[in-house]
Amino acid sequence: LCYTALFHGSRLLAFVGTLVALTIAWLAARIAADDVPTAFAVVTPTVLLDVVLVYVCRIIAGFSRSEDARNEVDPVTGLLTRASFYERASALLGARNRNDDRYLVVAEVTIDNLTAVAGVHGPRAGNRARVEVGQALRETVRRDAILGQLDEGDFLIADAFTTPDPSPLVERLRGAIAATPSGITASIGVISTPLGPLADQPPYAVLDQVIALATEAMADARRGGGNQAHYRRNQNLTLDEPGS
Repeated sequence: LCYTALFHGSRLLAFVGTLVALTIAWLAARIAADDVPTAFAVVTPTVLLDVVLVYVCRIIAGFSRSEDARNEVDPVTGLLTRASFYERASALLGARNRNDDRYLVVAEVTIDNLTAVAGVHGPRAGNRARVEVGQALRETVRRDAILGQLDEGDFLIADAFTTPDPSPLVERLRGAIAATPSGITASIGVISTPLGPLADQPPYAVLDQVIALATEAMADARRGGGNQAHYRRNQNLTLDEPGS
């Protein structure tokens, strides 16, 4: 019963708990046939002990899940951490094949002048800007898109598109960020690359390169004055062949 409470869900716990209750009730009935006070004296502490142990185990399991969740998401924005982003994006890449005619699109979004905002208005203003950008991302990108927090003011988006040009979505995102209550803007670097040629490539190596290219494009957008997006469409990657 305690093992189930620690490592399994509520449905299995309810099933096992029912079996335990029926077993205790059957044993109690057999003992009560000869001596009711003894049956009561045996069953009562057994039931109470089981209830307490299950309660404690569920609390421990809850703390463990909460710790795992904290490690997976940024505590301010609630977006995936870099490690979790890589894990989810790798799963996206793992579903590809040589005949896949879609495109991997990765965008890096950086808040313009976040340091200045925090310096003038304090850390709370910086955190508020990050929260607003995170919310703008959630509300604008597609449901299956993978969202991550790369650094304090840097965000990542990964998704699979049927076209190498994600500019309509990216421009909506740029406008959504500019419309946030904080009045902040963002520089966005975007790369799209065919998924088919990546079929035999290690996912983490692919992600390292596309993120590096997206970072370069984002830097170009910042040098251009910010509040704009720079694209590298239909980019061919230069990864080594497997085993080389």
